Amino acid sequence: MKSELSDRDEQIMKLNEQLNTSSNRLSQIMDHETQTDEQQQDKSVQINNKLKRALQTIKEKVHRIVTEKPELFPQMSDDTIERIEQLVSTVGNQAEQIEILQNERDQFQQNLSEKDEEQTLLQKRLDDVELQFRKTIESLQQERNALVEQQTVQSSES
Repeated sequence: MKSELSDRDEQIMKLNEQLNTSSNRLSQIMDHETQTDEQQQDKSVQINNKLKRALQTIKEKVHRIVTEKPELFPQMSDDTIERIEQLVSTVGNQAEQIEILQNERDQFQQNLSEKDEEQTLLQKRLDDVELQFRKTIESLQQERNALVEQQTVQSSES
């Protein structure tokens, strides 16, 4: 019986040690999670502050644009969201116009390239005709010179 009690005491001691070890680990895990939660909360606060500053900057810029260019915002209230929507719409319209102009520019450039090619071909043809004309003139001059010389010889013989 004494031995059973001793065995039970030993089991109880081991269980107490395991319980203490588990409690310590659990406490460490909870501390770590608490630190992680606090870090995440700090990051969230920092991100929130950055977003607030960004939003404030956007509001200020929209207000400045509305003040400087009121013609872009006819009959509009002081609602920032409405102003932003109008601004986005205006920017969208401008983007469409830019795309149209870029397409027209590309078309003009293509036409210009075609005209340049055509001009190059015409210049080559003109150069060929000019060369042929010079050869013809040279040939005619040689014939004239030959005829003049022949006439001169016939005149001096007579």
